Amino acid sequence: MLDTSPTLFSLYSERGFITITGCYKAVPVSIVCIGMGAPNADFFIREVRECVRGDMFVIRSGIRLDIHDTNQRITFIDWVHVGA
Repeated sequence: MLDTSPTLFSLYSERGFITITGCYKAVPVSIVCIGMGAPNADFFIREVRECVRGDMFVIRSGIRLDIHDTNQRITFIDWVHVGA
């Protein structure tokens, strides 16, 4: 999925995040696995915002339970633009 060059960089952090950085169609991208839940997503965006200058796009995907039927799982993809 990512370009073969440059070589991919990956890191497993103390907080349990897994990060892979490389390029997609020559555009630098980072893929971060943050674990479960909106609180982790909020924490991730606040932490990354301190490191990234300029616009940032975050795509979040996962599975959640239907609050009315716990046997029903809903797959979702959300995205947010975080301006500079």
